[in-house]
Amino acid sequence: MSDVELVTEPSQAKQTTDYIVVSGDTLWKIASKFNTTSSEIVTLNNLDPNKYLYVGQKLKVPASAAQPEQQAATTYSVVSGDTLWKIAQKFGVTTQAIVDANKLNPSAYLYVGQKLIIPSVAQPEQPTQTTYVVVSGDSLWKIAQKFAVTTQAIVDANKLQPTAYLYIGQKLIIPSKQ
Repeated sequence: MSDVELVTEPSQAKQTTDYIVVSGDTLWKIASKFNTTSSEIVTLNNLDPNKYLYVGQKLKVPASAAQPEQQAATTYSVVSGDTLWKIAQKFGVTTQAIVDANKLNPSAYLYVGQKLIIPSVAQPEQPTQTTYVVVSGDSLWKIAQKFAVTTQAIVDANKLQPTAYLYIGQKLIIPSKQ
């Protein structure tokens, strides 16, 4: 008997983008931003899901599609040592979402082999953006810190070369943090 049985559609090779961890990030928050799951990020980066992320850590995440993909629910088979919390963390959903999808009593025990429906991750709302005019002394890092976004988000929103110089008066699109 295998430890984990996942029933999902075969995935096609996904393009990835780099993401730099900022203060307050969790796997779940990052997964929500990129319309993916925590487990996908763990797999892409060969992470230990029990270890902390650190500020400045570079992670590969699936590139956001122009049209958010509709994810089907996944069926998960409970293994020894599982809890609702561990399963929720693994799939980037809340324990309440699993309870609701399976009509579970949250205080009841899970049993090995029990099949659970894991609902898809909710679609994040569309980000808004701000326009910022570069002033003397600015750098991508300083601007990113000012708006609590990543430098990569600014680079991507403006189609910049990360090593290119900024110039005074340059207008940059600052995507909103989600």
